[in-house]
Amino acid sequence: IDRSKMPTIQFLDCWVMLFNKENNERGAILVEKMLDHEKYMKWNTNGGYVRTETTYPGAAMSFSGQNGDYHFSLEDIPQAFSHFTYNASGRRFLVCDLQGVLDMK
Repeated sequence: IDRSKMPTIQFLDCWVMLFNKENNERGAILVEKMLDHEKYMKWNTNGGYVRTETTYPGAAMSFSGQNGDYHFSLEDIPQAFSHFTYNASGRRFLVCDLQGVLDMK
């Protein structure tokens, strides 16, 4: 497998900003860099939604492994990541609600 051609998932840095409300209670918000709204996609949610539409039809990928050839679309990558987190955690956790932009560099 040529790993230099494999897609990767990257995460944004985020911060929790604490502030004082007018009634002297503490408030908190999560802040992250704004994504390109024209490329933004919701890949899956914690409510069961899974993106299945093919956004980039010409961007299907394939590779050969020990057990044969594998073919997948870019939309499969976030779903595979969610699946991996579930298996890697011993079926205790699942990372979902994946959203972001696809960078075709």
